[in-house]
Amino acid sequence: VNVVCLDKTGTLTTGELRVEKVESFPPGREKEVGQLTYSLEKLSTHPLARAIARHGKQQGLEPIEFAQFESVTGQGLKAKHGGRQILLGKREWVESEIRHGVFAAPQSGAGTSEVWIADGDLLGRVILRDDIRPQAASVISELRAAGLRSVVLTGDRQAAAEHLRDELKLDDVRAELKPEQKVTAIRDLTEQGKKVAMIGDGVNDAPSLAVAHIGVAMG
Repeated sequence: VNVVCLDKTGTLTTGELRVEKVESFPPGREKEVGQLTYSLEKLSTHPLARAIARHGKQQGLEPIEFAQFESVTGQGLKAKHGGRQILLGKREWVESEIRHGVFAAPQSGAGTSEVWIADGDLLGRVILRDDIRPQAASVISELRAAGLRSVVLTGDRQAAAEHLRDELKLDDVRAELKPEQKVTAIRDLTEQGKKVAMIGDGVNDAPSLAVAHIGVAMG
């Protein structure tokens, strides 16, 4: 192996995210945003979802039952409630689905992730922080010393990926990737004659673990 591709959340970071802030647009409806995101995420095992579910329980929020529920791979969730469609997921995906360009909120800071929700005239987001693993810097340093190139493949925002690159001195980061785009990135490296190891979670990253020369699933 001469290139090591790594997922970000739960691999180079602890995966133990914490909710830093809940925002609503217009302001004043933060509790609704918290309740909707908690209700949609409480059944998921993704690190972002687990953090939101934990926060919802701590706040004593009552979950809402949805008439319909659909997972959109690499993007988010769709649900029906009271005849309305509710969307939860990445900023760009939610924005493209509702098509009325009201996303005036600034991006959250480096080192954070955000989950957006849209329900009729309500827009909101949950901002989460995920700490870099204490061992991550030394692991990347050891890979470099062994002559290996480190490439992060993440679905997270560009700003979060660049923050990680600066902190850990990574060779390359590729952000805002869907699961199939991670697969394409590994295939491209392989076609360039590289021998690739992929390290990630065994759920979202299963396709990219399968196409790499070596796939390592973090438990």
